[in-house]
Amino acid sequence: MSRINGVVDGVEDEEQEACRVIWRLGGPLKLSHFLWKMCKGNKMVHEGLSLNASQTATGYLLNPEMVKLNADLIWKSPHFFNAIKERELDLRGNKIAYIENLGATEDQFDTIDLSDNEIVKLENFPYLNRLGTLLLNNNRITRINPNIGEYLPKLHTLVLTNNRLVNLVEIDPLASISKLKFLSLLDNNITKKPNYRLYVIYKLKSLRVLDFKKVKQKEREEADKLFSSKEAEEEAKKVVKTITSEESPIVEEVSKEEQAPKAPTPEQIIAIKVY
Repeated sequence: MSRINGVVDGVEDEEQEACRVIWRLGGPLKLSHFLWKMCKGNKMVHEGLSLNASQTATGYLLNPEMVKLNADLIWKSPHFFNAIKERELDLRGNKIAYIENLGATEDQFDTIDLSDNEIVKLENFPYLNRLGTLLLNNNRITRINPNIGEYLPKLHTLVLTNNRLVNLVEIDPLASISKLKFLSLLDNNITKKPNYRLYVIYKLKSLRVLDFKKVKQKEREEADKLFSSKEAEEEAKKVVKTITSEESPIVEEVSKEEQAPKAPTPEQIIAIKVY
């Protein structure tokens, strides 16, 4: 768990007020309980919560400004054994713009949660031999490092729900992750491309579950048949539409709507429980 210095003598009424602020944030019960424990007698955290209660929509953001991902943030963030007994680092909701300094984790985590941030590029990872699950829901990712698999050799689960991936070619770098079995690209524009699912299955040979739906042998065969020729693969990668300057205001308006974190649909929740 995170440790924050600056503990002052416990004042009962301040602790009660901090508790009220935490529950007004409306976050998950587990997070609220964690914050309550940290706030007991801790003036620093209490003041931080009071300052940001009116600015926080999800209950995760404790700092309205852009945050640098550094060693201090990493070791002050919650880290725990999750429901499947894996060691997890929770870095969600910090408005992190760049992935950096993850070497400070000393490769001690099976899961890293970077959801609800402002990350644009999936890159700059150190060699993390232990990391198996990477959660990146609700970011702004448009680019993936072509050699990402060299740094994350045991990554098997990657969740990129609600990001900014548009063209099929943008997922090609994921082919370098040889052990990738579970992938979610829901709520990315890439999912609207013709033959999207078959293309992803064709490129990522080790994939077992895509968008919380099991990859069937029939789909593998169909994907291999469809993209057996280099010409067919290149045709699928082509950008279907070029955006003109007259259309750009509409695109910008849609982008603003996409910035808001999206809750999973009932169908996605069911799928998550199944797989």
